[in-house]
Amino acid sequence: MLKNKIFYHFGNKQISLNALQNRGYLKIDDHKIYQDDIILMEQTHSVLVQIVKNRSSNYMPKVDALITKRKNIFLAVKTADCIPILIYDTKKMIAAIHAGREGVKKNIVEEVCHFFQKSRRKEIFVLLGPAICARHYEVDEQTFSEFVNETEVLQKFPQLDLKKVVLQQLLSFGIPASNIQNSPICTWENENYFSYRKNRTTQRQISLIAIL
Repeated sequence: MLKNKIFYHFGNKQISLNALQNRGYLKIDDHKIYQDDIILMEQTHSVLVQIVKNRSSNYMPKVDALITKRKNIFLAVKTADCIPILIYDTKKMIAAIHAGREGVKKNIVEEVCHFFQKSRRKEIFVLLGPAICARHYEVDEQTFSEFVNETEVLQKFPQLDLKKVVLQQLLSFGIPASNIQNSPICTWENENYFSYRKNRTTQRQISLIAIL
C-alpha cells in the first residue's frame, strides 16, 4: 500500500525471503523492489534498534528493529509467526520491528517509539501484520508465568496472545487506538503464510516499509 509517499506491505508465501534470494527482487503490485534497496536484520529476539542512514550494508546484525528517514530504503522484517510491526509518522520517519515473545516481553515497541519523540502521539501510525494467534500459541507454565509477570497483561493459560500485549504497550505509550491497524490473519491458520509453530518451517515471509 502507498499512503502519503509511505509504502508498506506485509508479506506471505509469495513475498518471501526465498523469493527475494532466488530472483534478486520482490514484485509487489506495480513496485519492483530490488535486493540492493532492501535492508534485512539478523533478528535475535533482542530490543536492539539500528538507525539506517544509507544502503552501504543490506544486512544489520544482532538487531530486531530498523529506523530511517532516508528515501527509497526498504526496511524489512522476516517472520513465520512473530509479529511484523511497521511504523511511520507525519514527519517522514519509518520503522520496521520483529516482535517475537521475547521482544514483546521486553517491550521492543516502546524502545522504537522513543525514537519518534519529535512527533506528537497522534502523528504516529502503527501497523501490526499477520502473526500467530493465541489459539495456536501454547507454552509451558514457567514460560507463561514469566511472560505475564513481566508484561502485566492478563492471559489464559496455556495460551499467549502477543498482539494483546503489543496493543496495550502502544496505548500505554499514547498512540491513539485509531492510529493502529491490526491484521486479523493468523499465520498458523492461513495457508498463504509460513508458520514455524505449525511445521517448523525455515521459510520466512518478508514485510516492508519505505519512504518514496
